[in-house]
Amino acid sequence: MQVTEHVHAIKIPFSLTSDSGIIIERFVYAYLIYGREICLVDCGVASSEKIIFDYMKKTGRDPQEISL
Repeated sequence: MQVTEHVHAIKIPFSLTSDSGIIIERFVYAYLIYGREICLVDCGVASSEKIIFDYMKKTGRDPQEISL
């Protein structure tokens, strides 16, 4: 989701299982700051890279542009 011209927020869903076996659906946000290069703020949870990289490609950017 584009927040401003340069700031993008990516909602990353994940689930936790409690000790009693209840599955709890949660989410975190990763943020991308687009400029000449890209700053990734909070990379989410394990295995978030596919969601982040797919979003970047969809917006015409390359994951190799991440510099910070």
